[in-house]
Amino acid sequence: MRTFELHRIEDTTGISGTGIIAQGCKFDDGTAAMRWLTEFRSTALYATMEELEAIHGHGGKTKIVWTGDPVGRAIMDCYQDRCENAPFASVGGLDKRSTMTAPEHVTPAERADYLNGYRLQARNIYGDDWQTCAFGWQAALTIGGDTE
Repeated sequence: MRTFELHRIEDTTGISGTGIIAQGCKFDDGTAAMRWLTEFRSTALYATMEELEAIHGHGGKTKIVWTGDPVGRAIMDCYQDRCENAPFASVGGLDKRSTMTAPEHVTPAERADYLNGYRLQARNIYGDDWQTCAFGWQAALTIGGDTE
């Protein structure tokens, strides 16, 4: 089981507010449970995290932030950065690879472990030259064939 928080960046409905608005967990079978921390508290179950995010993500205005093990969170952040064609975005960007900084949601006590986990995953994904290798934009998905 993994735990998470729902961080709302922008409240488009005016109901839940911003910041940490819910807590939850993802069970080993993929089912998710979430508890609202807002004025009107409730708990809901979702078949998958993808379903939860589709309902409450508001087009990227709300983020799921995994809690618990800082190394595990860093590994997931590094992989997510790669999937979003934004290598190293979580730790300052490409030009900050040698002077990475942990995101604000990582507590000061966890920062060293988080950064070590991120470095470990960067080496696994990009190889031993992860601090100096070049990157180019890559399409994550191609729909259809040639457009010519």
